[in-house]
Amino acid sequence: MASCSRVLALSALVLAGVAGCGGDGEDGIEEAELRACLADDGIEVDSAFGGSGLVPGAAAPDFRAVSRHERMDVTVESSEERARRRAADIRSALVTYGVSNPDRRLLTGRNAIVLFDRDPDRGTAAAIRDCLE
Repeated sequence: MASCSRVLALSALVLAGVAGCGGDGEDGIEEAELRACLADDGIEVDSAFGGSGLVPGAAAPDFRAVSRHERMDVTVESSEERARRRAADIRSALVTYGVSNPDRRLLTGRNAIVLFDRDPDRGTAAAIRDCLE
């Protein structure tokens, strides 16, 4: 079974662009837009985060966010294709670390990836999905 720190490292990777937070639906989301959208939904963004992510050996996330129930790592890629490939790598790593259903912990949209440290609360997941649309 995956240790909490390994699962958290996975959460750090947040893909996809966010149209629901000011994007126009054609371009990817900017990191600042995603941070603002999450904050508007009551999700605290850790501006001082500079550590490694939830997945050992993976690239560090752009930032970490925290809700009442979960921690998550967020990564914003330069394109949807790069985000798609990174999400596939994260899914594989999660399975390697014993996560039986990685799609429960990994949300993607446009060019951003969000990885949770555990299965997210429905409300938190819905807020993230809104930001990634």
